[in-house]
Amino acid sequence: MDYNKFIDELYEEFNNKQDIKYIKSDTINLSKITLETNKVDEINNVTCVFIDMENSTKMSMNNIEEAINNQMPYIRAFVRIFEEHDPKYIDIQGDGGFALFDGDDSRKKGIYAAITINTLFNVKLNMNIRIGIDCGTVYVKKAGKRGMNKEIWIGSPVCLASKLCNIKTNDVFNKIRMSKTIKEWFVKNIYINPTRENCLSDIDFFSTDVIWKLK
Repeated sequence: MDYNKFIDELYEEFNNKQDIKYIKSDTINLSKITLETNKVDEINNVTCVFIDMENSTKMSMNNIEEAINNQMPYIRAFVRIFEEHDPKYIDIQGDGGFALFDGDDSRKKGIYAAITINTLFNVKLNMNIRIGIDCGTVYVKKAGKRGMNKEIWIGSPVCLASKLCNIKTNDVFNKIRMSKTIKEWFVKNIYINPTRENCLSDIDFFSTDVIWKLK
């Protein structure tokens, strides 16, 4: 491989960017996400739920067998929880991952998924799982080459949900970290009229000062 030529080609490509064309949509349609064009899908009202296991990296480095025994059932379980709430996209990243929900009830789907994850892992199994959730507009495009590519998601829901999820428990104790957008909708539409009291009672509200500053 001629690395100098390869780097020069990428350099030229980077410096000769085409103007982005935004394709607006109300739903996530994976089959329409493009690879080799300057089109970017823009989808409104998407809720992202991010999940991560605290101290899992240390566990993996110190005892890989223990990490596998703990993490594989956990990953299977949270993927199943996501699937039960009708996501349009799920991505696994090591010992964590995220799901995207779209449509008018995307917030409800995301919140109930987060509540179920919290109830199973943190309440019943006494694990230390952090959950971040936000809603807004996402932008998506495929990156890579034909036969080997991946969707790249950009926008507040993915970025903020990930940031909330990654705050250490010592800094913010509660496990479900809602953005201002999600918390306001939750208080107005679900918390005051709970339909799943057995799960909702397990929610501990966050320090809103910490969360709202990120928003």
